Amino acid sequence: LGLLLRLLKVQSIGFTIDELQVMYHLKEMGWWNYISQSLSEADNHPPLTATILALWMYVVPPIEVLIRLPFVILSACSVFFAYKVFGNWFSRRTALLICAFIACGNLPVLFGVYARPYGLALTLLLFCLYQWDRTFNRSKPVPLSRGVGLGLSTLALFYTHYPSYFIALSLCLFSLACLKRNNLRVFFLAMGLATLGTLPYLHLSLQHAKNMHIGPN
Repeated sequence: LGLLLRLLKVQSIGFTIDELQVMYHLKEMGWWNYISQSLSEADNHPPLTATILALWMYVVPPIEVLIRLPFVILSACSVFFAYKVFGNWFSRRTALLICAFIACGNLPVLFGVYARPYGLALTLLLFCLYQWDRTFNRSKPVPLSRGVGLGLSTLALFYTHYPSYFIALSLCLFSLACLKRNNLRVFFLAMGLATLGTLPYLHLSLQHAKNMHIGPN
């Protein structure tokens, strides 16, 4: 249902200024130069969304439904992860209510159809919560692969949407309060990937914060 509503919505919305701007830059610069620029220059946005959009627009014609299709599908995946997470934390009824809002709510549907980071960030954040639940909300030892999954998904948020990244990172730090000793290696592996992986882009992220007047002048 969430995917159907998003597909219906995407047909009724023309290209946004941001999407048209990406199309213009791709036409003028080429997809490789555009991706290189998004990874090396501060434009106040993390580069993952622009990279996905540039690669996708390289292979599909400039039609709203086709260009937005990956973002629509990824946004609809948030319903599944919401059900898994909140069904385990609360109850099946609560999970269904939350899923109904994400699937049918005006704002989740609207922001889920744009080729922008918001729907992707919601899905990644819920996926991080799902990985966190499978990793740290357990009394028995868990494999290191779950730490890798949690660390990489948290890192993907850093390159997608900064506020969502800090939410996921804070949740990982909060897990220390309920962490079992036999899962310490998994915790440090996840935190290491989620923090050290930001170093190649950290200087541009600080420039983003400066441009948006976040932090001390």
